Amino acid sequence: MRFEKVINGIERHKQFAKPGEVVENIISQNWDREFYICYMKVDVHENVASLDLFSFTPVDVIFDGVTYNGWQIAPKTGIALSGKITLPAFYKGTPVVEVGCFANQRITHVFWEGGCQLRRVYGSGSNTSAFSRCSALEYFEFPETLLQISDYGFNGTAFTTLKFNNGLKKIGNAVFQGMTGTVTSIQFPGSVTYI
Repeated sequence: MRFEKVINGIERHKQFAKPGEVVENIISQNWDREFYICYMKVDVHENVASLDLFSFTPVDVIFDGVTYNGWQIAPKTGIALSGKITLPAFYKGTPVVEVGCFANQRITHVFWEGGCQLRRVYGSGSNTSAFSRCSALEYFEFPETLLQISDYGFNGTAFTTLKFNNGLKKIGNAVFQGMTGTVTSIQFPGSVTYI
């Protein structure tokens, strides 16, 4: 959730609430009405990252005998991502169903565009898995459609809290190995059948 702070309608400053934090609209003013502060809710999903930053590869994610056709998303070669990012849910009208290799990026937060149909966070090794060695990554929005986090998917990240989506079924080997953050809370849904 992002909040914009407006002072006298001239200066604008942006502040970010913690993921999951809910703050209602707040308006305050002093008695002489020369100064006011207003906080307004703004959805973080409004600014999806440019499609030009990513490569999209056709992929079939097969899970429990069901095939999910769509795209695997990954940064283009030579692209360095950092900070908070909202990933697109669709490319050319077809859903993004898998996250490819974002290894070594300086991303801190990952959000998804509305309508996300992500099924798998890809992993194949500690150097090539989805968010492997993204040492600044402290938040990932786990979409309700996510079924699997493959091996080493978040190896070397900085999470402090993990709240997985309902519907997640499989968490691979060494998914959180080498984390740089101190995890204080983990919530596994009852849907998980393999860790």
